[in-house]
Parts: sequence; structure tokens; C-alpha cells
Amino acid sequence: RRNGQAIIHNPPKRIACSYLVTAWPIGGEELPLQEHRLLSQVLQVFLAYPTIPEIPFLENTRLAGQEPALPMVTAQLDGVQSTAEFWTALGNQLRPSITVTVTIAIKELFEPEPTPIVITQNWQLGERISPCSEQLVPGTEQQFFRIGGRVTDAENNPVVGATVILVERNLRAATDRDGNYSIGSIPAGAYTLRVQLDDGVQEVTITIPVESPASNYNLELQQ
Repeated sequence: RRNGQAIIHNPPKRIACSYLVTAWPIGGEELPLQEHRLLSQVLQVFLAYPTIPEIPFLENTRLAGQEPALPMVTAQLDGVQSTAEFWTALGNQLRPSITVTVTIAIKELFEPEPTPIVITQNWQLGERISPCSEQLVPGTEQQFFRIGGRVTDAENNPVVGATVILVERNLRAATDRDGNYSIGSIPAGAYTLRVQLDDGVQEVTITIPVESPASNYNLELQQ
């Protein structure tokens, strides 16, 4: 959050990539036995790593340092269907193989655009014209608002644990670790917004809802 705007980052997209591991002995006797011996050795190595290991080879790649650790599953056939068709497409006979499925995370390729922070929520209460209509019967409508803002000090640092009071309604809220607060529900009108922490007190006059897009409910607490 900065300057009344926020950037929302989506979590990485996780994709399961399946690889077929096989063995190709180049000579000697009992070739099928060699193939199975090689595959069993490879299987023992992969089974020692339930997640992608932190190795120097991955240090400068997008796979390094991801949280939580990326899983790696070996010899599970759920992710691979019809291996016989795979070998046929390669023009080879069916061969012994094991499957290794690695989950990789792909982060956002482009930086999201900043969007304005919501500072006012509006509720409309009243009697509907009909059960299927969203329009209200004239004269029955009531509007209530919930407002939000940020409390900072003179250096624009967030003020944590300050008490924000809507004086006329005696509504109170405490600021969180980012200095943000939310308070309501409140009818439209002019109010006094007070923030206090220890011996520091600051008051401002606000209008709900705000009168212009440039207005907000932020407060600066002088201490």
C-alpha cells in the first residue's frame, strides 16, 4: 500500500510436470536385468528427495528458495496416462520406466497495476419493491457507511495500537501493525475523527461519504 493505492500480488501458479525415466544399456549380457538394476538405483536416489533439493545448480533459477518447498513424487502413475502410446509415438517398443512428477511454481510475469484502496463501504437497507427486485420502496431506504484509513506519524511511519474514535457516535477502533483502521456502521454526515496514543491526540473534521476522490480518512498523529 502506498499513496492511497495498493498492489495485489497473486500467488504463484503451480504446475505438475511429469517425466518418464528409462534406462538404455549399451552392451553386455542380460540387458533387461541391467535396465531394471539401473532404474532401481535411480528410484532410490529420487525417493530420498520428497521435495526439490536446494542444490547449487538451482541457485540462479526461479525454483530456488520457494516457500513452501516444491514437492517431487516418484513412481506414481496418476499424472501419466497411457505410457504405451508414448513409446509408440517415439517408434520404440514398450520399455521399463518410472515416472517422476515435479511441481514447479510460476510467478507473475508482469507487475500488477496499482488499484485505489477502498476507504468507504456503503450499505443500503429498505423494503424491496418485489422479492426479485433490487430496487427499494421510496421512503424506506436507509444508508450506512463503514470507513477505513491509516494513521501515521510526522515521518509517514505507521502508528500501531492507536485508538481512533468517531466522537459523535462514540465508535472506536484500533490501528493494526500497518497503521490501518476500520470503523462503522455510520449514517452519512459530518463528524469529528479523533486519534490518540499515550499523550498524543489529533482531531479532524470529516464528511461521510467523502466529497471528492482526493479526500480520505487518513490521520497524522503528532507526538
